[in-house]
Amino acid sequence: MVNEQIRKNSSRTDGLTIAYIVLCHDEPHLLGRVAKSLRYGNDRLFVHVDKKVTETPFLEAVQGLENVQFVSHREEIYWGGFSSIVATMESIRDVLQSGIIYDRIVLLQGKDYPLHSPAYIHSFFQAHSTEEFCHAINVTTSPNPRDYMKCCGYWRMDGKKSFKDKVINKALAFFNCKLKVKYRKGYFCNSDQRWDVYKGWAQVAITSKCAKYILDIYDQCPAYNKFMRHRFPPDEIYIHTILHNSFFRDNISNYRLVPRKTAEWESTDLNLTYFEYPAYVTVFKDEEELSDLLSTKALFLRKVTYGESASLLEEIDKFILSEMNTL
Repeated sequence: MVNEQIRKNSSRTDGLTIAYIVLCHDEPHLLGRVAKSLRYGNDRLFVHVDKKVTETPFLEAVQGLENVQFVSHREEIYWGGFSSIVATMESIRDVLQSGIIYDRIVLLQGKDYPLHSPAYIHSFFQAHSTEEFCHAINVTTSPNPRDYMKCCGYWRMDGKKSFKDKVINKALAFFNCKLKVKYRKGYFCNSDQRWDVYKGWAQVAITSKCAKYILDIYDQCPAYNKFMRHRFPPDEIYIHTILHNSFFRDNISNYRLVPRKTAEWESTDLNLTYFEYPAYVTVFKDEEELSDLLSTKALFLRKVTYGESASLLEEIDKFILSEMNTL
């Protein structure tokens, strides 16, 4: 099996260490496949399983894999809610307290998959060792209502919704999406400094030094957490706003992906994970797509499923093996 051949190369090391944070709620078999594909040296996956689902299938899917660690704090995650930030920050905490100093922390989600071998990924990060991959745009000053209402509106996305909650959220949706009137302050005041809100995509790749800085803000600045709790969506603005209002802004990479179908959907803010979002996130399925996907210059792909994307995943694994043998 291709994945077993990949395993034989996994003991190679070049001194670099990468921690992959994976937030997931389904597809345990895909998690197992990702973990096998990313085995390399002292790299490790830190897996957060949504507390709303049982962890057992995920534990079984990675049984025997030494490069997987499950995050100690589990959070119930709701789409578009601050709960995703709690899960991410607690995952970062486990990485930083693991006893290993990781050079790079990469945020992934449960339907992401590597497009390249771990050896290639290591060589990429060695070539970009001081860069933070966290593209974003300023939505505070944007003239586009779809942008500025993310920070000037009030959003309630966490928790199970009662009838009362649904009525309130419907009213909020009218204010946020229909009236498009700025009825909240669209920036955060940190002491005497104004922080405009920046929005990018959730899949970022940062250095450990940067991750520690972000976690310190999370732990020591409850006012910022309060500000972000009802903005939308936190996983696309929380980290980005911190970095673009800090000295790390000068280290944000200029590396850009190359979109495949600009007529259908194009984003200049993708980091290292390629996806397409014309109306819904595209599920990539066919092995014939691999050549196009590699031409995007991405390291990772979103989104795939264990069943629908079987032929594509097999083709990617073959490519990863070939790449491992040539690097």
